[in-house]
Amino acid sequence: MALILMLLKEAQENPAREPIRGELRYDLTCRNPRCISATEQELPQIFRLTDKAAGIHRCIYCEHIAE
Repeated sequence: MALILMLLKEAQENPAREPIRGELRYDLTCRNPRCISATEQELPQIFRLTDKAAGIHRCIYCEHIAE
């Protein structure tokens, strides 16, 4: 419990410095079996565009290329 409280306090004092930017897609699938989105079914699969010319989208959780 103490660890959880410490982490919550740390998160409150140091919010994420970089918001997720760019085009996001929710209709792709992450094929990385170790990705958190593969084990947590209620977690949405979200992908951001990393290379517009090649049309490459990467998972926001594990950076695996979407298929």
